[in-house]
Amino acid sequence: MPIESNAFIIATDVFRTAIDCFTCKGIALTIATMTEYVCVIQVDQMLLDHAWILEEKKYFGHANTAYDFKANDPKEAGRRIQKLQETKDKLSKSVNMRAMNMLGKAEEQVRYL
Repeated sequence: MPIESNAFIIATDVFRTAIDCFTCKGIALTIATMTEYVCVIQVDQMLLDHAWILEEKKYFGHANTAYDFKANDPKEAGRRIQKLQETKDKLSKSVNMRAMNMLGKAEEQVRYL
């Protein structure tokens, strides 16, 4: 089972436990409060699963970095990735990858000579 699924299951279980706990105590939870609670748990889980987040966090939102989302629109990047993936899939049907690997090796041998 993927890590994302495990994190979601854990967050859902904790969420249900919290609802049961607060309901028993007579505390009314709003949807916003519950959503915030689940988001906090998911962020904590992501921090545990992905060490790079803590290392790169200092760059989030700063200009001229990969995390400058004003300059780098994530939706546009997603569309570009999709387009490139489609192009790669088309090319993989017409380009013989084994021949390309052999060509690369031959070019390396020529460079050494």
